[in-house]
Amino acid sequence: MGEREEAKVSVFHGVPAMYSRLAADYDTMFADGKMADYVRSTLGSKMRLMCAGSAPLPDKLFRKWEEISGIRLLERYGMSEVGMALSNPYRPVEQRQVGCVGVPLPGVTARIATVGELKPLVTVESAVPDTQVCYLSVNYTQSQLITEKHP
Repeated sequence: MGEREEAKVSVFHGVPAMYSRLAADYDTMFADGKMADYVRSTLGSKMRLMCAGSAPLPDKLFRKWEEISGIRLLERYGMSEVGMALSNPYRPVEQRQVGCVGVPLPGVTARIATVGELKPLVTVESAVPDTQVCYLSVNYTQSQLITEKHP
């Protein structure tokens, strides 16, 4: 059995810019109707979920990707710092709406705040330019502060 057969990828995450590039290339590379049908049927039968996040997903791209693949993208919101925070429902697919990143996931609380309403939890100043500040834990002590200079 080949590597491709063993992997059986069924979930795909990407940023809107990547989907935009794939859609643009699709228009030029798969102008042939038979190939377009093949791409759509292959994605439809192999992919269980395709997600978009990290940037706004334009309505036109949301609809174009569904036309190309037969799959309605699932928009989500999350960051490296917090993991996945908000998501549209996995099922039913029909409830997925363009421009909506969904509702807070279990264990997550979210609200809309006005500018200036929230104060920073931590303010860090460094004499070293281009420094990334990290903490070893939520209940850090000053001795646990880690700084690392980046190029």
